[in-house]
Amino acid sequence: MTYKHSGYSVFYVTEPKLRKIEKSIYLDRIVHRWVVDNFIEPYFVPTFISTSYACFYAFIDIY
Repeated sequence: MTYKHSGYSVFYVTEPKLRKIEKSIYLDRIVHRWVVDNFIEPYFVPTFISTSYACFYAFIDIY
């Protein structure tokens, strides 16, 4: 089984300036998150320095 990205829907935001936004469909975002969490993150996170805390669940201390 092979997964193929469905493409993007395009829209524009005009505030505070004109920006072109290209958005994936929901299923594509779910698949992307699964690939990052299960394959990419376990490979890259151990290579970061010990003070890299932003956006990594393994480094977050919840008090």
